[in-house]
Amino acid sequence: MSLSLVIPVSGLAWTTSLPTGLHDRLNTMYRIIGGGCYLVTHAPLTGQFDMWVDDDGLATQAPNAPATLLAQRFGHTQRTYHGKAIITGPETPAGFADLTHEQVAHLRDLMGRS
Repeated sequence: MSLSLVIPVSGLAWTTSLPTGLHDRLNTMYRIIGGGCYLVTHAPLTGQFDMWVDDDGLATQAPNAPATLLAQRFGHTQRTYHGKAIITGPETPAGFADLTHEQVAHLRDLMGRS
């Protein structure tokens, strides 16, 4: 299991653990994102953080201003993100690297700044 941060449209983010096995991990991500998600898009933010969103979210889910703001904080200004976003550490052969509690606090701080 790997510690990750879920960012809903409301911005009231929470942490969750994702399974290490690919099949279980993807199914858990689909369930967390919701809205009929069956395919996720990988949006690398930095070498430390990756964001995952519904591949069809632009057409099927509400805009996610907090996730879009977070991506912008890391220099990704060319798109908006829709639906719940999941922030993970970088992918490793054993799954995703855990986010530390300090990283989670930093991400929350970045979303809270205007």
